[in-house]
Amino acid sequence: MKSFLFRSLGIVGFSFVVAFAVNATRTTPLAWAADSDYEIYDDCDETTETAEPIAIAEVLEHPDYYLLVDAREPDAFAAGSAAGAVNLPYDPLFSVGQEEIDELRSQAGDRGLVIIGDPETAKLLADDLFSQGMTFVNYLEEGDEWTKLVVKETE
Repeated sequence: MKSFLFRSLGIVGFSFVVAFAVNATRTTPLAWAADSDYEIYDDCDETTETAEPIAIAEVLEHPDYYLLVDAREPDAFAAGSAAGAVNLPYDPLFSVGQEEIDELRSQAGDRGLVIIGDPETAKLLADDLFSQGMTFVNYLEEGDEWTKLVVKETE
């Protein structure tokens, strides 16, 4: 065990020496620390267009103008959602498929879409749909205010 530990330390030490030597011979050596703060996490540029927020008052004033799309998982949707809402569970790691978009277009007809559910997920789904060519896609600017619309429980 002792022998293994010494060999491992020797390999690590040798690797450091090689790394320092290679960096020293570069015409522009790599910095050992960042010159300024930087973001470790940066959003992907997959969604180039963003949907617009809409006030719940607008949705309540003209309910026939909109199809509500619930972005939550099916079990949460089944426990209760807004009347007339359709369920489109959204995983931010995967874009909405063309088949799902075609189904939404069919269900919406000439109505606009308002995405409800978890505020962050609702915005991401709205942006995804909008960037894929769906027009009249909004998400509630008040976030969780849509829960005031919950009037049904499905079995």
